[in-house]
Amino acid sequence: MSASSLKRVPLFPLPGVVLFPGAILPLRVFEPRYLRLLNDALSSDKLIGMAQIKPSPSYLTNPHATPDLHGVLGVGLIVAQDQLSDGTWHIALLGQGRYRLESEVPHTPYRIGEVRPVEEQFPHTPQQCQTLVGLRAIMLKTAEKLIGRTMEEEAQQQMREALHQQRDAGALSDMLASIFVQDSALRQALLESTDVLTRVRLVHAVLRKLGERVQNKPMAKLGGDDVCLN
Repeated sequence: MSASSLKRVPLFPLPGVVLFPGAILPLRVFEPRYLRLLNDALSSDKLIGMAQIKPSPSYLTNPHATPDLHGVLGVGLIVAQDQLSDGTWHIALLGQGRYRLESEVPHTPYRIGEVRPVEEQFPHTPQQCQTLVGLRAIMLKTAEKLIGRTMEEEAQQQMREALHQQRDAGALSDMLASIFVQDSALRQALLESTDVLTRVRLVHAVLRKLGERVQNKPMAKLGGDDVCLN
């Protein structure tokens, strides 16, 4: 079953983790229930739903409680897997799209969600389309500077090539958010944003703020407080 026709997907809930379309998410799988999930996914369509856990007092005080999940999640395709000698796995997911969690199907030992693709709103007027083109160029220019000041030299060229392959401003904003936005609440808000132009503008604002912070630093380390628009 392809991601576009997806109806049910196994859920891998984690706090603070958001998978954007087109982004790569590395994971270490070690809990027995998620080892079962991984085995089942590898035996079928290799798709996993990455749902961020909502902050909840009950879950924080009782780790055995079933956590509430955000209503929009990223669905990832397993594109790499490596089983270690202790039975755990290292895997990598490639984000396939935004999906809305409609309901859950009773299932053990892991959770299964019924999901549908999120319908995005794209610009229609020539002026809005031109704005997107301009924002894409600005985001690329700002990202080039950020890459030079926040990444090791051997990773810079590969990252630049990956960014320039994103011809669509919306797809580029998703990739940039996956790299430079570290605040989990903002990441979730960007994932849930259905208006492409609004989302691109927000990512552009984040990049501009980051660029100002690292402007006079030869090498900077990004932190969660660097990307909160407060």
